[in-house]
Amino acid sequence: MMKLRTKTNEHQLSRSGATAVEFAMIAPILFLTLFACVEFGRIMLVQSYVEQAAFESARNIAVVGAAKSEAQTIANQEMSVLGITPTVTVKPMNHGIVQQEINELTDQISVTVEASSPGFFFPSAGKFEREAVVDTERFEY
Repeated sequence: MMKLRTKTNEHQLSRSGATAVEFAMIAPILFLTLFACVEFGRIMLVQSYVEQAAFESARNIAVVGAAKSEAQTIANQEMSVLGITPTVTVKPMNHGIVQQEINELTDQISVTVEASSPGFFFPSAGKFEREAVVDTERFEY
């Protein structure tokens, strides 16, 4: 049985190549946009975790009897979800003056958390740093 060529069949045959060419032209833009959205979301996620780690570390060592080393432990716990080990800097302060250790005169704690996470598309966006400053819980009797 012989297939008859009609005008409709010829039109469909000529359009099948055009669709592939159109997709080839649009696909790079589509994929670039998709991957950029994923990368931006990942950067925002890491920033959020670094900020949360700084705040939780500062909040937990602001109580009487806390030590600087506890801040690193808490930050590590917060960032472990992402598989990142942060660098933590703790500055106990008394009326804005940085002290060596946390003591009964400490009225504020500043915790800075730094983390590196290389980006897939934006390598320079891989350094994150956040600082949290909280008042200590010191009670006068």
